[in-house]
Amino acid sequence: MKNKKSMLYVLGACLVVGIIYAVASILPEAQAKLLLIGIAVTMLIIWMVAKMVRMSKLSKTVSGPTHLLYEEKEPVLYVEEMQEILNKVSGKQQKDLVRINIAAGQVYAGQYEQALETLEVISVAGQPEVNRVLCYAYETMADFLSGQYNALKSVMDEQRKLLKKYDSTTSGLTNNVLLMYAFELIVKGEYTEALERLDSLKGRKVSSILQDMVDFSYLECYRNLKKVEERKQLLEQMKERTLVPAIKNKISEA
Repeated sequence: MKNKKSMLYVLGACLVVGIIYAVASILPEAQAKLLLIGIAVTMLIIWMVAKMVRMSKLSKTVSGPTHLLYEEKEPVLYVEEMQEILNKVSGKQQKDLVRINIAAGQVYAGQYEQALETLEVISVAGQPEVNRVLCYAYETMADFLSGQYNALKSVMDEQRKLLKKYDSTTSGLTNNVLLMYAFELIVKGEYTEALERLDSLKGRKVSSILQDMVDFSYLECYRNLKKVEERKQLLEQMKERTLVPAIKNKISEA
């Protein structure tokens, strides 16, 4: 069905081009040039508007299941919903946007290898800057929780210049970047400095699922700094609330 539609579009485009060429060929050269320029500009505007409409529709579609992740903390169900959306969308850019969201769900579900595999499929270098930061945020999160510390440090070293742009903004993206810095300090054994990074998130609007990651990072710092009472209190608080599976499994091992 898709191939048939594509063929009709191509035939229609060829017909339009043929008509334009025929009309232009009987006009004086100056008028023909103006006609072709006008048509080219019009087609460009139509293409840009159509692209914006498609991206707007995709954004609404992708945001549909977000309640499963951010409110209900059911990342497995969220990933299943996003996989269905992935099968329906077309175009590399659109599919990559969906894959970024799938990777997020997989990390919070504790499916670290799957998340890293999903991110590998994405052409990160060709993504808009904000999406690139998100890709690296989920990659380092997966590396940190799965104990792949060398990989985490490599990402931080390679992307430091990019991350620097977002480490002091008011956007939610900065929360991810500050947490990435904390991850890096923890794996380097600089726990006091990591606590300072985590403290910098206080007073910021942090999503509930990201707060689970922040609090687990606090636990790691407290454990290594032998802050027994602080760790015990935080652990009790965390056990009283709904956590994403990745963190729930981690603290059950504590």
